[in-house]
Amino acid sequence: MHITTRKRLLDTISDLTLRRRAFLLDLVEEVLDSVSPEKLLQPHLKSIAVEGFERFALFAVGKAARAMSEAALNLLPRKPDLIFLADEGHPLPTEAGLAKTAALMRGAESLGERDAALVLISGGGSAMLTSPAEGLTLSDLVETNTLLLASGATINEINCVRKHLSRVKGGRLAELIAPAQTTGLVISDVVGNDLSSIASGPLSPDPTTFEQALAIVERYGLKVPTAVRQYLERGHHGAEEETPKPGSDIFAKTKLTIVADHNTVVQKTLEAARRRGVSAIVQDSPISGEARQAGAQFAAAAAPGSLTVAAGETTVTCTGSGKGGRNQEFVLGGLDALPEDATLLSLGTDGIDGVCPKETAGALIDKELASTGPSPTPYLNNNDSYHYFQKVGGLIITGPTGNNLGDLALILRD
Repeated sequence: MHITTRKRLLDTISDLTLRRRAFLLDLVEEVLDSVSPEKLLQPHLKSIAVEGFERFALFAVGKAARAMSEAALNLLPRKPDLIFLADEGHPLPTEAGLAKTAALMRGAESLGERDAALVLISGGGSAMLTSPAEGLTLSDLVETNTLLLASGATINEINCVRKHLSRVKGGRLAELIAPAQTTGLVISDVVGNDLSSIASGPLSPDPTTFEQALAIVERYGLKVPTAVRQYLERGHHGAEEETPKPGSDIFAKTKLTIVADHNTVVQKTLEAARRRGVSAIVQDSPISGEARQAGAQFAAAAAPGSLTVAAGETTVTCTGSGKGGRNQEFVLGGLDALPEDATLLSLGTDGIDGVCPKETAGALIDKELASTGPSPTPYLNNNDSYHYFQKVGGLIITGPTGNNLGDLALILRD
């Protein structure tokens, strides 16, 4: 994986700063290459039984759907009779995503007890696998998702609401596929690997309820469309069917395996650093919480003469009208606490950080780079980290990586 902004990131800097930045960029490129879906799936695909069934279907969902399905087609001993991908529309659902999901659902419903399905799940599926509950529209989902993503709600809270507005999330895809034998392979972008939250748990029992979804809307003061509020209220009062729950027979023939997660990214980073003769310190807990605060804490903890590594996923409470993403805000939030002899980097392993004029993976900063630009405070206040890093030349651009294992944060200090 090539960082296309590499030349600018390494331009006109001192030798020590050049060394730090080059090391971090080299490390990131190697790590992203090492977690390609084909490499991650290979040991799992070889052990999947696909023979002996009348029909074999392949479904792939999320940002890594295309790469995961290509790996499956290369490695499985039998070619699928049906192939459906839900890989359009992120961070907000789209008409294209709606159409692809509808086709996937029809394929799922066509399966019987003598058939088998392989379902490849990755982060981003919550937006890409989209089918509004009865009485709701795509516009309702887009507006609600926009409010949720800007609210500062956790991913588990966001997905609780999403599941209760959908005909395919929260175990409902498993309901459509049943009684076929179902194997799910999951690339997780959710801290803690809650299968009911990754891609909003299309194959997993959903422990959350309409009551909880409605409480989240109220907790964050979200002015959701009237149809959405009314649907959640009807569900709360038992007038809409709940998502399938733990213990349901729907999941009797479904087996799920997580093939990679945030820890995979950390381990691959440690291995790559060791090959370069550098020992790394791993942050005790995954990065989480408000992005700018998490960035400040991460930067302040940088130890002299060390590489510090962390992975996870933060949130951003949007109060401004700027552009950016959680990784860029994480880095900009860490600037004040960053030691003079350190460089900080954070990026999304999917290559896409938030909503930016140009697809951006994340950003890099050190005091030398910051000295060439304006005060970061107005940009933080306006949630406009993208335009700050565009001015100083700190944007990391890779293009979509075909994977999604959450975010990777690094600090190298002399």
